[in-house]
Formats: sequence, C-alpha cells, structure tokens
Amino acid sequence: MKTMAELRREHNLPIPVNKDSLYKPIERTLKKFNPLVIPKSLQATLPFESKPKDIPKGRPTLERRRAVVMEPDERKVHALVQQLRLITNDKMKKRKVKKEQERKKLEAEKAKDEELSRKRKREERRERYRVQEKMKKKSRSMLILEQSCFDFHGLSIPRALKIRSQTLVAKAAEALSWRMLQQVDVMGISSVVLVVFEYMRKSGQSSFPPHILVRPIHPSPLLLTQTSLSNSPSMN
Repeated sequence: MKTMAELRREHNLPIPVNKDSLYKPIERTLKKFNPLVIPKSLQATLPFESKPKDIPKGRPTLERRRAVVMEPDERKVHALVQQLRLITNDKMKKRKVKKEQERKKLEAEKAKDEELSRKRKREERRERYRVQEKMKKKSRSMLILEQSCFDFHGLSIPRALKIRSQTLVAKAAEALSWRMLQQVDVMGISSVVLVVFEYMRKSGQSSFPPHILVRPIHPSPLLLTQTSLSNSPSMN
C-alpha cells in the first residue's frame, strides 16, 4: 500500500488546497448608525437632566471657538505664573534627585556597616572557638582526675590528678622545696616544668615534704598547698 505523497509524486499531482484556508484581505463595510430618536411621550417622563434638549451638543460654542487676546498686564501675570510654576517644578526635580542620592548613600553605608559587623562577628566566633579548643587541649594535656592514691619515693600524694608524663612527676617531686611550696599557681605542664627548674635552681636539694595536697580548681590553675608543717624539714 502506498501513501498519498507517493501516489502524488508518481502521477505528478499537486497538493490539494482548500480555498477557505488561504489568507485573504479582510474588507469590512463601514456601519452607519441612525440617530437616536426618543418619542415625545417618553421624553415627558424623563427627569429634567436627561432630556435630549438639555444635553450639551458635541460642537463647541462660539464663545469657546473665539480667540482670546490678553491685555499687556494679563500677559505679564500669565508669564509670571508660568515662570513660578517652572521654578517650582525644577526645585521639585532637584529635591527628588538629591533624596535619591542620599538614599543610595545611606544604603551603601548600611551595607558597609553590615559587612564590617559580619566580619567582626566571624572573627569573634573564630577567636572564641580557638580559645575553647586551646582550653580543651590544655585540660586534656594537663591532668586527668582519679580517685586512687599512690606513693612515690616515700611521698604520699592523694592523687586527685594524673600527669600525662610520669617523668615530670618524678622531677617535680624531687625538686619541690618545702619553703617555696606555700602557694603555687600552675597553668599547665609547661608551667610545671618551669616551676620545677626554678625550684631546682633555688633549693639545690631533693628534700620534699611528706604530705602534699594536689587539688584541682576548675577551671582555674592548680593550687599546690602544704598540708603538714610538723613533719617538714627545716630549710635555710
């Protein structure tokens, strides 16, 4: 079976065209409306404002079509009024332009202040997070709370804290001077090492008190205090 296109090509037949589907110029006749005629009986029942004789005509009257020639004084007054109106309109335009410029300037300053405030808040958050992370690292690296006790070189310490490096404990226990151990604030392991070296430099001996209380003051530094004065060795 062949299609219509194949049959038209074989027999050389044109494509059928519907004349009603072609584009044609539209010709419209001008409609003429007759004037409206109102019967007299109906006019008698209409209100006074709606009567045809009272309705104004479309054509301008003679007074309206007549040219108006102003006197010299009237022309001066008319010109002055036009000048004042022009000056007022010009002032209004300038005022509007100035207000628009001020509005744009205020918006730019506001956007700048918001950007600075956003940057300042971001820096404050970063600084706060750095401080918090530093405190966490310090708390992890300083000491860990425990409940047991231990004896080290004859020194009985109620072990409320545990230092990560046992070597540091040994150095501190050997270097602490009883006279200088009245009250010491320790900020961290590095401060402990500095305190140990200072004690070693000043005391020059390894004597230490029999009882030392190490108690944490959270989140303040550690406070080392002596607990027994009767058993402490005398130092010069």
